[in-house]
Order: sequence, then structure tokens, then C-alpha cells
Amino acid sequence: MRGRSSGIEVTLGKYAHVYTFKDGLIVHWKLYVSQSDALRAAGLTG
Repeated sequence: MRGRSSGIEVTLGKYAHVYTFKDGLIVHWKLYVSQSDALRAAGLTG
């Protein structure tokens, strides 16, 4: 990944997002640095 205006390169490993929906709209969003952390946060096995 590279900053659009700064041009600085940022190393970005694997990551995962967990979204919470209500009435078809996103009401909460969180980024996790590992898929297993995201699965645990969602109440699933990691």
C-alpha cells in the first residue's frame, strides 16, 4: 500500500473486518489484524 499524497509505502499484512448490520445498514465496523481474532469476535471458531 502507498500513501496517495505522501508516497510513503506501508506494509499491510492480512487483516479481517467484522461488520454488524441492523435493518440492512452497517451500525458497527471493526478491523482485526488476524482472521482468527475476527472469527472469535464474531463468536465463531478461529
